[in-house]
Amino acid sequence: MLLLIKNVKLYAPDDMGTNDILICNEKIVNVGKKLQIRYEDLRVLDGEGMFAVPGFIDQHVHVTGGGGEGSFRTRVPELKLSDCVKAGVTTVLGLLGTDGLTRSVENLVAKTKALNEEGITAYCLTGSYGYPPITLTGNLKKDVAFIQEVLGVKVAISDHRSSHMTKEEFTRVASDVRVASLMSGKPGLIVCHLGNGKRGLGPIFDVLDDTELPIWHFRPTHAQKVREDAIAFGKRGGYVDYTAGARGTGTAKSVVGAIEAGIPAHLITVSTDSNSSQPRWNEKNEMVGITAAEHGHPSCNPQSPGFRGGNAPFKGPRVHHQQRSLGAWSGIEEGRLETGLRRGHFAFGRETEPPYGAFQRPSDDARG
Repeated sequence: MLLLIKNVKLYAPDDMGTNDILICNEKIVNVGKKLQIRYEDLRVLDGEGMFAVPGFIDQHVHVTGGGGEGSFRTRVPELKLSDCVKAGVTTVLGLLGTDGLTRSVENLVAKTKALNEEGITAYCLTGSYGYPPITLTGNLKKDVAFIQEVLGVKVAISDHRSSHMTKEEFTRVASDVRVASLMSGKPGLIVCHLGNGKRGLGPIFDVLDDTELPIWHFRPTHAQKVREDAIAFGKRGGYVDYTAGARGTGTAKSVVGAIEAGIPAHLITVSTDSNSSQPRWNEKNEMVGITAAEHGHPSCNPQSPGFRGGNAPFKGPRVHHQQRSLGAWSGIEEGRLETGLRRGHFAFGRETEPPYGAFQRPSDDARG
């Protein structure tokens, strides 16, 4: 089947202006201006007023739902495939949060497999906020080495909901992931949920200062909570992940500030924390309210207010930064939209109404 999308605003990821995209049997075979195609069964889609981008890679998604801090009724529902599709997300990394009791790694792996069967690319992490990490096989190394979908582990630091790992415990977790990733050829991600605790990224710095573990294994997220620590971490060569906002202004300011402070742009990623909870805590860490994360505008959208104007760090959605952060696991070469790319790895939507989906409203509070 031949499909011709005409007059679409193209980001590949740089702004390429208005172009036509020709697709044959699920693969892009030509990109150019005013393509002239003669074929009897050609299907033509008018893309005027819409934009096409490489599929977004979201490395922080609660695919089985997060939350639960306010009892069982506050568990957030799991992610739907349509949430991803509407937001242009074609690759996700699923993980658990606070709830490692009513949620399980078994359920997470099953959901990850289901998303792959439904047509997007999905991976996941073992572990949750607790220590020792909950696993499927009973062994952290074996989960990472032998379960195809598992790329690493999720932990929590500087958060009253964490297990408050000692430096030795954190070092052992990181070392196990390191070795298992070497044996299995995986990136060996150690995604670190960052709470509002006074230590910030201190637990990560402690491990790095006392061991030979490479910094790129550690992936602190919600980095806008600790600006100075995040800048120091990025300058040392570590990836810094910011949580997307509903309209992008706050996220964009964080990203611009990080670049201006000296963090190389290729070390900065943006993820959504989709389908998490939004608990509110007082100064005594008593929960005073909780809501489920709402779906909203992707903050890395080229039409987002935060990325317009001369201060925008990127000309378009620099999805390839996220791709590099995951390694070569998604099968997308540096997040580009070009000939040879399969249709399932790019997305298009209305230029004036960015798609809603797996991106949700931010919160200054600790997240689930």
